[in-house]
Amino acid sequence: MSYATAQDMIDRFGEDEIIAITDRANPPAGAIDYGVLSDALDAASDEVNSFIGLRIVTPVTPVPGDLVNRTCAVAHYHLADPATDRVRKDYEDTIKFLTMVGNGTATLGDVTLRAAGASGGTPQIITRRRTFDRRSLRGA
Repeated sequence: MSYATAQDMIDRFGEDEIIAITDRANPPAGAIDYGVLSDALDAASDEVNSFIGLRIVTPVTPVPGDLVNRTCAVAHYHLADPATDRVRKDYEDTIKFLTMVGNGTATLGDVTLRAAGASGGTPQIITRRRTFDRRSLRGA
């Protein structure tokens, strides 16, 4: 599930910019490649989840507007080649914010948090009590 749509990208960055970063035809077709854009938005949503997924139940529904904008920033950064300073700064700010959300120092608003102590897929190691230790082997 993608947190942003092609129209969200167009609304945020303008159609000309989206054409410039998605049109990979040779010669250029002068149109948005919706396949490239869709793939980038899916990958950006996965990247967003990698930062917030240990603290927040993903996929996030309904999607807060801030999450739409952050997902667009990530997709824009990965599509832009090379990324301008503004695009890079927007991406870095987004990653900092998502890291803070993942750490619990920032919020996305009214979203479902994971239960305290939920592992989120992290393996747990459970060991048995030692059969032999230094004390039990003393004098053996």
